[in-house]
Amino acid sequence: MGCNLLGIVLGFYFIDKFGLERYKWSLRTAPMKNSLWSNIKYFWTNWNLKNLETKAFASVKKYLQMTWFVVFIQVNDLALFFLKYIYQIPTNNWMILFRTFLVGFLCVNAAKEYYRFVSEKEREIKINCFMVNMIVFTEWFIVYKHGANDFDHAFIGPLGKVFLWGLFALFMVFFIKITISDIVNFKEKYLNKNHNI
Repeated sequence: MGCNLLGIVLGFYFIDKFGLERYKWSLRTAPMKNSLWSNIKYFWTNWNLKNLETKAFASVKKYLQMTWFVVFIQVNDLALFFLKYIYQIPTNNWMILFRTFLVGFLCVNAAKEYYRFVSEKEREIKINCFMVNMIVFTEWFIVYKHGANDFDHAFIGPLGKVFLWGLFALFMVFFIKITISDIVNFKEKYLNKNHNI
C-alpha cells in the first residue's frame, strides 16, 4: 500500500511538474456540467444513458474496455507474484528486477495507447499496449503449465470469497443496466431512422 501511495503521489507531482497530459478515465470530452451525484442519479433513473457525462458507463463497449483495464492491472501484478512462488525466485533476483522495470516502462506507453484507443483518439491498439498484454498472457500460460500442482489449496478464506462474489455481482448489475441502455438507444435510433424515411 505504501509503495502504491508513493507512486500515486510522485505520479501527480511529475504530471504537474512537466505539464503532462492527464487522462480522464471517465472518458469525458468536456468538463462536467452536473455534479457527481446528479450523474449517479441520472445513471440509475434513466434507461437511455447516451447523455451520461461519465462516458465509461454510457455503453457496454466502453464499460467492458474500462473493466478490462482495471482487471489487467491486477492480473499483471499477480503474474509476477505467482511466478516467484512457483520457481522460488527471491525478490532481489536480477530477473525479477528486470521484468519489473521492463513491464513498468512498457506500461507507461501502453496506458497512454490504451487510453487513446478507448477515448477514440486512435482507431487501433498500438504496439506497446499489445506487447504488455502478450507478456502477461505468456506469464499466465507459464503459471498454468508449471504451477498446476502448486495451487491445490485455496488462497482466500470465506470473507475473501464473499468479497469477490460481491464484486462480480456489482459488475453484472452495471453490465445488465448498461446493456438495457444500449438496447433502448438502438431502438430509438432505429425508430427515428424509420420515421425519417
